[in-house]
Amino acid sequence: MKTRELIEALQLEDPSGELEVIAGGTPIYFASRQPAYYDGPLQMLIHDESKRPYYSIVGYKVTQHGEKVRLHLMGLDECMLDEQSIPVDLTELGEYQRGSWEKRVAELREQMREIHESVNEWAEKRRARNAHEAKVIGASEAAEKEGK
Repeated sequence: MKTRELIEALQLEDPSGELEVIAGGTPIYFASRQPAYYDGPLQMLIHDESKRPYYSIVGYKVTQHGEKVRLHLMGLDECMLDEQSIPVDLTELGEYQRGSWEKRVAELREQMREIHESVNEWAEKRRARNAHEAKVIGASEAAEKEGK
């Protein structure tokens, strides 16, 4: 879909421009212009315009030539990966959905806590290893200087 087609479709569906837009159920964080090859090749649907407004897809194209506009999505899990304690407002949900979402939020917070712990443990081990290697290299260089 071309950007002008997307803008037209959005304006047709929401002339006020005030509705939230999602892609595949996930909020859109921002859009960026990129070379077609960046972050995976550009994938496009090929349409037969004579078949519109009905199903018009007659092919699929994958290319690394040209440019594309990428919509960057940010779901709850990505938000929590950045900030585990991010507030999640569930007040406008019914009781059943709220309970299900409260459970999901709690599970995600725990998963993100575990990921952060693992990353911190890895980083600490890496720092210790780098410090040890720096000492070994420093001692070796000092020994070379004494030998000269």
